Amino acid sequence: MLAPIRAGRGAWTPLPDGIRAKAGRRLALTLVIGPPELDIHRFLAAIVQDQLRDVGIDLRIVQLPDSGAYRARVKSGAGDLWTVAGDLNDADPCFVADLAVRGGARRYLDACRAAVALDDAQRSAARALRVLIDEESVVVPLAGTYRVWGLRREVRGFMPHPSSPSQRWDRVSLATNRVSR
Repeated sequence: MLAPIRAGRGAWTPLPDGIRAKAGRRLALTLVIGPPELDIHRFLAAIVQDQLRDVGIDLRIVQLPDSGAYRARVKSGAGDLWTVAGDLNDADPCFVADLAVRGGARRYLDACRAAVALDDAQRSAARALRVLIDEESVVVPLAGTYRVWGLRREVRGFMPHPSSPSQRWDRVSLATNRVSR
């Protein structure tokens, strides 16, 4: 059985369903999941939901169907937790734009986007990340994903790329195993 937790005024007391409440308000968070790794995010969200329920927190999962809807939701700030699977496939130093950047980090990100020199862009991106992580958000890596490739011995020319969108298939071929008699 969960014991009451004292935090500030009053206590978060467990209700009959195990979710904590304080002053009539249930302790609930919203986790927003979306592409590009939707299958992994769905599985991860269910695990996090079960673990939070064990400590009295109700986790609502909102699954968005495409990147546009996900980015719009991130930009609006309508959520408490977010799954992010980076799909960086170029050397963009301003890639932090895919995170929920607002507040103090926004001006550095805007400077990154406006920079002409690579050094200026990198410096602004580093400042945006510092503000985002140190002052505005908590980033907790929960899982890492790996790309596993299985190939038959007849496959030739395959070179795995660390960024899935950049995987090249134009050099891949199948060797023929013709037996001459």
